Amino acid sequence: MAEVPDQSSVDTHPTRAARRSQAERSTSTQNAILEATLACLVEHGYAATSTSVIQKRAGVSRGALTHQFPSKSDLIVATARYLSDLRATRLLARLADAPSEGDRTTWLLWLLWEEGFDSALFQAAIELWTAARTVPELQATLRESEHQLARKQRENFALALGNSIAQRPSFPRAYETVVQQMRGAALLKLVRAENKTDEEFVTDCVRMFRNELNLQGI
Repeated sequence: MAEVPDQSSVDTHPTRAARRSQAERSTSTQNAILEATLACLVEHGYAATSTSVIQKRAGVSRGALTHQFPSKSDLIVATARYLSDLRATRLLARLADAPSEGDRTTWLLWLLWEEGFDSALFQAAIELWTAARTVPELQATLRESEHQLARKQRENFALALGNSIAQRPSFPRAYETVVQQMRGAALLKLVRAENKTDEEFVTDCVRMFRNELNLQGI
């Protein structure tokens, strides 16, 4: 005799089951469109990132795109929020691999450079910053999302570095100094060839960070 399933574990309401499935499909479509928008921003720049280009890259119909994001402004604002969350999530995920021994400071600053600034996601952010000058809704969203991202990055970096360093009074200044150096270097890297290699640049950042905190070999 076939085993009768436990009815308590079975959703017998088809409408609820269908609704969940529809919500999942909607989320999947949204994510595909947002990922496609990021890719287009990096490859083509904001000016050339039209909704038709995004639609083709995402592999969705025009109706599906406009259903999720009625206007390009809606899509770009949503992309800004999505990008901020993605950058924070990727940095946090890689922090899990931080070494427990050895030169942890150098490893963490390399990670900050690679994920925070020397990446395609940072290039997408630059495109959005540029667009925000003439898109008020995007400008307001970027102010909020960039503030939240900066806070999350600093908190996670401090946690990974350890209280013995992160709780020093000079830590905020040291961290912000390095971040400003990295942001400036990443922007300059887009428009001119740098004399320093990435290795030389990050080594300078490590030296600067340690000097600010008066660290020796940490």
